[in-house]
Amino acid sequence: MNIVTENMENDIIKITHDQILAKKRAYYQANRERILLRNRMYIQRKKEYDSNYQKRNRHSVALRNRKYRLRLKQKIYDILGGRCSSPTCLIPGGCTDIRCLQLDHINGGGKREMKLYGCSTGMIMAYAKLTPEEIKKKLQILCANCNWIKVHENKERVCKYF
Repeated sequence: MNIVTENMENDIIKITHDQILAKKRAYYQANRERILLRNRMYIQRKKEYDSNYQKRNRHSVALRNRKYRLRLKQKIYDILGGRCSSPTCLIPGGCTDIRCLQLDHINGGGKREMKLYGCSTGMIMAYAKLTPEEIKKKLQILCANCNWIKVHENKERVCKYF
């Protein structure tokens, strides 16, 4: 591929893509230390700015993160039908109030995945990247009552008081 440029005397100069890359490589080799130093300084300044931004705008950052988590969770709820999937749910047709709906692992293993992802947000972000079919194989939506009933019936949580 040729790139055509005009110089001061209006003569046409043809430069190939390989020639341009060769010039860029030569410039980088000649100025490598300076370029690397500039990049390190940029990264350091960016980290400081980001850290200070987080501290100065703690509430707005928390609100933005909360909205992001809720959007991801709503996406998963929409894929799973948006209502309690337990056939024994006390509310006819299944509870649809998002305040009491919970994501439940169909075959258990939620605690193991929580340790793997570090927190519930990490787990939700990982699930949001899965295809709808994979989500439906792993998760179901249960209201809080149905979820705790399932926990007791399947002895998913070991507790000496129950």
